[in-house]
Amino acid sequence: MELPLGWYEPEMKKIMRNIALAGAAKKVYDEARKPHNQAKIKSVIDQVKNRRNQKRR
Repeated sequence: MELPLGWYEPEMKKIMRNIALAGAAKKVYDEARKPHNQAKIKSVIDQVKNRRNQKRR
């Protein structure tokens, strides 16, 4: 039984996509661990909480 030419292309695309996603996720994780970025994240979360509280009143 012979496999058709190019049978691996869809699988290779999936593998490359997963590698790219893993690399992007690692970059986001590393950046989120930095103290100055943690402060930015906390301030954004506080802003969102304040907006939600204002809408509920």
